[in-house]
Amino acid sequence: MKVSQYIPFNKRLSTHLAAWVLVITISLGLVFSALQVYLDYFNVRAEFDNTINQVLKTMEKPAAQAAYTMDAVLAYDVVMGLFKYEAIRKVALLDEIDNALAEEEKEALTSKINWFSSLFFERQRIYTVQLYANTYTENEEVFGSLKVTVDLHLLASGFLDRATIVLLSTMAWNLILGALIFLLFQYLVNRPLNKVTSTLATIDPAHPHLTLNCPEHHQEDELGQLINTTNTLLNAIDTRVNEREVLLQRMEMARQAAEVANIAKSQFIAKMSHELRTPLNAIIGYSEMLQDEIDEMTEQEMIEDLTRIHGAGTHLLNMVNDILDISKIESGRMELNIEKVPVCDLIEEIFTIVEPRAEKNKNTLQFECPKTLDDFYTDATKLQQSLLNLLDNACKYTEAGNISFLTKKIIRDDRTWLIFQITDTGVGMSREQRDQVFVAFSQADDSSTRAYDGIGLGLSITKNLLDMLGGDISLETESGKGSTFIVHIPSLEPTE
Repeated sequence: MKVSQYIPFNKRLSTHLAAWVLVITISLGLVFSALQVYLDYFNVRAEFDNTINQVLKTMEKPAAQAAYTMDAVLAYDVVMGLFKYEAIRKVALLDEIDNALAEEEKEALTSKINWFSSLFFERQRIYTVQLYANTYTENEEVFGSLKVTVDLHLLASGFLDRATIVLLSTMAWNLILGALIFLLFQYLVNRPLNKVTSTLATIDPAHPHLTLNCPEHHQEDELGQLINTTNTLLNAIDTRVNEREVLLQRMEMARQAAEVANIAKSQFIAKMSHELRTPLNAIIGYSEMLQDEIDEMTEQEMIEDLTRIHGAGTHLLNMVNDILDISKIESGRMELNIEKVPVCDLIEEIFTIVEPRAEKNKNTLQFECPKTLDDFYTDATKLQQSLLNLLDNACKYTEAGNISFLTKKIIRDDRTWLIFQITDTGVGMSREQRDQVFVAFSQADDSSTRAYDGIGLGLSITKNLLDMLGGDISLETESGKGSTFIVHIPSLEPTE
């Protein structure tokens, strides 16, 4: 696989995009907005001063006349006339010794932005106009003064309104620039990526032999690197797919060969078991007949020999039956007969069969079956065979020990289940033996168990029978400390 090459910083798409954003947004937004607000600030102050001075200029002549003639009524008219200008908050018309001919004040304008406007402008400003007598005479002597207090809130409000407009316009510019950048990114990245994605969508995952074409002007950026890497991966995947198909063909051939061999094995076992069963049945029948008539014979040794013959024949028949069972299971000819089973009666029958086997190795056998167990629907024969196999193993591999058989009922997923637990204090198993314990013929290849009878089919048959019954089996064991088999069996629908 080709290793990704390092892409220089100045050729990365992220760098290009960041450069456009920084240059356009910061430059245009900050520079123009700040410059416009800065110039507007000074223009507003100068324009405001101009306006106030012009207003005072228009009232200077009547104010001088009122001061010169000491006319309080005229002075009051002058004062009230100045209040027509909204920004003027206080007006005082004074004579030459600063006595007020007329003085009025109105409430200051209040607003939530007063505190903010005071950051840029003082709260108020006082304008003073000296009133000279030469307005009416040639004497330039001062006869009074006109003092006007102006609230700068109006000035600040206008300034802030214009600043807000500038800010909003700047935001609009930024949105426009953002849209331009989005379109640029769409052109530089999304459109080429969409083409690549469309091409990828047409590739058959089972045969990814197509390659992607790199869009123009993207050979040295991330997109070009991505396409090159993707093409390398597609080539590698195509190679692996071809190798996998070859391997699957070989595996299929091996599976077919294994199935043929398995069928041949099953046929061989079935044929051999049939050939062996006929003479074995004759031997067992003849030995039983001799045992029935042995009272008329005096040779005790013959009785012992005949008993051994009977036991050997029975054992061989059991092995043949095991071979037949495993053959039926593997060929799918094993059928179930679901019926109503009295659980406690079945367990008592199993106890009667197993008890002599346990006593043979001086084992203590403990059975527990709650009398409250209801009848259960399952295949009684196969369940009994499975439990007998487990108990027979426990008796076989335990000497002068304890074997317990516990039964209980549970409800799982609205179904009734029986749990059987068989625990012994026998030889136990190693981890390797445990992993192979349910494999057919495994005992015959296990050197640690060759001292015991059997061909290693019992537990394999048990597991297969339990699978057919919809159950499962688990094993907890430790070498030298015994084993515990736990069987779960569900209640099944009865066979019609």
